[in-house]
Amino acid sequence: MTTQDRGSAFKNICDETTRNLLTAVKEGRQNQARIYLATLSGLIMGASTTGGISQAQAYQQMEMINSMRLEIDRAFEPQPKQVT
Repeated sequence: MTTQDRGSAFKNICDETTRNLLTAVKEGRQNQARIYLATLSGLIMGASTTGGISQAQAYQQMEMINSMRLEIDRAFEPQPKQVT
């Protein structure tokens, strides 16, 4: 497998994981969404340690994942009940 093939495979896996993450969020599956975020984190860290992506790219991607994690947590926070 060439470096380009590995890069394409990595991108495909990340894309599929991201699609699954978005589906989990839409369907209200918070735990599943967190698992997909952890999977993306692991993929990115693995790629950065094996030279698949640069440390700078990994840092940027991890910042994005952390932002996504915060947004997911906010989306699943219990909403206060309004008393009328």
